Amino acid sequence: IFRLSRYSMGMNIMLQSLVASVQPLIILVFFLCIGGTLFSSLVYYAEKMYCPDIERLSAAEFETHRKECINTYFDSQGRRCCDEFGAATGFESIMDSTWWCVVTMTTVGYGDKVPATKLGQFVGGLTILSGIVLISLPVAIVGSRFQTAYEDAELERQRQLLEEKDRSAMEQALNSGTSDLPEVGLGSSAQTLSMKRTVSPDVMSQKSTGRRKDYANSMSLRHQSTKSRKRSGTSSMDPDDIDSEDAQDMANAETAEQLRGHLQRSRRTSNLTGATREQIRLLLALLDHIGSTEENLKKLKERDAQMEARVNQSFSSLCRSYENSKRLEKVEK
Repeated sequence: IFRLSRYSMGMNIMLQSLVASVQPLIILVFFLCIGGTLFSSLVYYAEKMYCPDIERLSAAEFETHRKECINTYFDSQGRRCCDEFGAATGFESIMDSTWWCVVTMTTVGYGDKVPATKLGQFVGGLTILSGIVLISLPVAIVGSRFQTAYEDAELERQRQLLEEKDRSAMEQALNSGTSDLPEVGLGSSAQTLSMKRTVSPDVMSQKSTGRRKDYANSMSLRHQSTKSRKRSGTSSMDPDDIDSEDAQDMANAETAEQLRGHLQRSRRTSNLTGATREQIRLLLALLDHIGSTEENLKKLKERDAQMEARVNQSFSSLCRSYENSKRLEKVEK
């Protein structure tokens, strides 16, 4: 059963919520131990106060007291039924009263041990109220951790589905050899905003370095494609427009890097609220997703540039072959 639990999302969520709630559970056990010790002592002495003085009773009086206390809590004189040590029946010691205290604080109430005196019942009422207060707060924290773990699991599942959809669309576009882009922008970005995941600064710096290298390679390929189009005389874009587009892309990349660095520095500030830190994490995740989308877009542009260069080269060679054939026909005539 425990081996099969690793394939169950519910069991994994339960384990994650319990692991995340270790500290509240430790606090719960600590307060239960304190409450158990305190109220066990109180109910023990509260019940013992109504017991007769066993030392002053003769053997015959104690035997009569014991016979009158069969299946009842009080004798004929209204005294609490006690044993030979002067402890009330059912609460012979503080350790024996701990079972009653735990059952009462957890609001289970088996009924095998109950206080019979007014003072003991008053202590029992305090024990019930204290148990409700002590247990309700940590249990609420554990419930909130479980809800958070469940929401994170659902968001992770949706993210994996979207990534699989984007990956299949990207592979289809690359295999088809066209410049049609898959729809990976708004839908995936909205899901990324809802994801609660932390992106470490080292990982983001490595990704940003890789994006800068990819950007440089893309620019070199674009310039090579432009030169090939100029040589073939089929360039449909102005070089000034290409330079302005490159400058705009470079400016956007620099702005994104500056924003990323500012967010990373702000996240290290100690006086931020939890909501602000969560917004910073979401913005960093969004920037990371935008960067990955730009990488996919650049790969498609590079493939388009390579295909366009091959088409221009083939067209130029075809034009030269046609001109040579025309010259040969004129020479033969």
